[in-house]
Amino acid sequence: MQRQYSEKLNEEIFTVTLASGLSLWMMPKKEAKQTVAQLSVASGVMHKLGGQYGVGVAHMVEHLLFEKPEGDIAQRFAEMGGDVNASTGLESTEYVLTCGEEVERHIGLLFELVFDGRWTEYSLEGERAIIASEISLYWDDPDWVGYYSSLSCAYGNHPVAWEIAGDYSLLETIDMGLLKSWHKTFYRPSNATLFVSGDFEARSLLEACETALIECVSSSSYFGGIDLGYLSEWPPCHQAQMGSVRLELPIRNAQVFITFPDLLTAMQKRDVRRELAFELSLDIALGPTSDAYVALYEEGLVAGDSFAADVFMESTCGYLIITAETSDPETLTCETIRALSNSLAGVESGEDFERAKKKMYGQLVRSFETPEACVSIMDAARQLGAPSPFDYVEALQTLTQVEVLERWKEGLGHLCGGVAHIFPLGSHNGEQQ
Repeated sequence: MQRQYSEKLNEEIFTVTLASGLSLWMMPKKEAKQTVAQLSVASGVMHKLGGQYGVGVAHMVEHLLFEKPEGDIAQRFAEMGGDVNASTGLESTEYVLTCGEEVERHIGLLFELVFDGRWTEYSLEGERAIIASEISLYWDDPDWVGYYSSLSCAYGNHPVAWEIAGDYSLLETIDMGLLKSWHKTFYRPSNATLFVSGDFEARSLLEACETALIECVSSSSYFGGIDLGYLSEWPPCHQAQMGSVRLELPIRNAQVFITFPDLLTAMQKRDVRRELAFELSLDIALGPTSDAYVALYEEGLVAGDSFAADVFMESTCGYLIITAETSDPETLTCETIRALSNSLAGVESGEDFERAKKKMYGQLVRSFETPEACVSIMDAARQLGAPSPFDYVEALQTLTQVEVLERWKEGLGHLCGGVAHIFPLGSHNGEQQ
């Protein structure tokens, strides 16, 4: 077990790979009121098994794992005073546990939830109905519709733009055999990482994890690696396209969603310094105190504080998405793209750089204050191949303005856009362009 300590933060982190192949990251926090654990399994929309992508399938497995033959396992967590939730993404499914006491017992039950793939045909049919209702709710959510519409305009039929839960027709084709095979292939300790932060002793938790895994994983086939050759089969994201869509929905204010794909290709290589530099440049160029944002606000193009520019990065794709409520979607889109093209002046300002860097540093240090935030930053560090989340603090302290400028130029150099304009009902004729 490896220990790292940060004097600046007065925090320590322990990392180890268990005999089962499970990667374990622990950040103890004495006297924390809650312990948070996140079990991340490499099972998502972009994974592929026997020619079948994970769209709909990975999400269905996530749902079914809660429905054990003896009942809903979430109830057992509740009886112990804990809470568990899950979500499926492009490249992973996350199972998040929150508890106050009996941490080791809760994590043992978390392993049972995730690695015990028992479910019945009855459970499958019940979850079909539940997920169908979820899909219906998604399509009633203007933010969801706008987000995925802009992704579709940018990526076309690439898996990045697929709805995680799938659609009604796909839902009916998913059978028990595929679900069982999916779980057996991807749901093994060697394909998962556990992040834990809270009030516990690292050595005791490590031993408890080893014991619990042996007890809940009965088949020796679960121990060991899996063939990740599917990675080479994913279509390249750099084949992104330009496109736009106009829709009408029952909303009060018009909304704009602008997706700039191919960010990962533009960045060439993912590491802590590069991503911090790009996020810092984005804050300088389009943050709430930037010249670009202030101009858009003063012109009345942005409604309230709705304007947001967020970066989404995975190992296989990366994109920048800008969202806002506005009275004039077309003008806001044009002005936003123009602001991006002319944003180097803000990034080149030494004053703006120092102000944005101090703000980001303060936010980063505060992120270590709660177990939930610690789990998130451990996960981020793992995705970037960083030895520990403390690397973020060290990198940000030494980050230079030259690096920030370089990353901003890289990020802008390959960008094109997918745009979704969402109008209130009756204001425009919805049409595809």
